[in-house]
Amino acid sequence: EVNLTIRVLPAAARIFVDGEPVSAGAYAGKVKRDNGSHRIRVEAPGFVPMEQSVAASGDTLVSLALQRESDSIP
Repeated sequence: EVNLTIRVLPAAARIFVDGEPVSAGAYAGKVKRDNGSHRIRVEAPGFVPMEQSVAASGDTLVSLALQRESDSIP
């Protein structure tokens, strides 16, 4: 296993790892070390959801900042 740390803005954003809800605001846990990747999704009301894939080859820190929905409209 490897350590996975996720930090998000806004602080109330919900965090999902491989489709499973794991936390809100921040997450520190372990994921299986493998050659594949793990899918991280972060969402919060009024913000554009964000997804990112990370490889689980070693300890990983992910920082994500969501954009407000009104900011994403051209």
